[in-house]
Amino acid sequence: MQLQPGLRLLLYTDGIPEAHRWNGEYLTTGPMQEIAKENLGLSAEELRVRILKELTEFVGDAPQSYDISLQIFARDRLD
Repeated sequence: MQLQPGLRLLLYTDGIPEAHRWNGEYLTTGPMQEIAKENLGLSAEELRVRILKELTEFVGDAPQSYDISLQIFARDRLD
């Protein structure tokens, strides 16, 4: 696969969309996609920090029940 300039590729395990609050509400993939879309201008590292911050705020102090792995690949524009 060749990543075109300006694009981002996010890979993550099911531990992110299946992260949940004490009440059993799951994060799901929708919020992950929205976070990515709203922050396309960020570097891969900044986007990683943003996603993990949102995840942490969502679950609060509920225990982590799945492994969490996140990789972000980014290719800068050639401008």
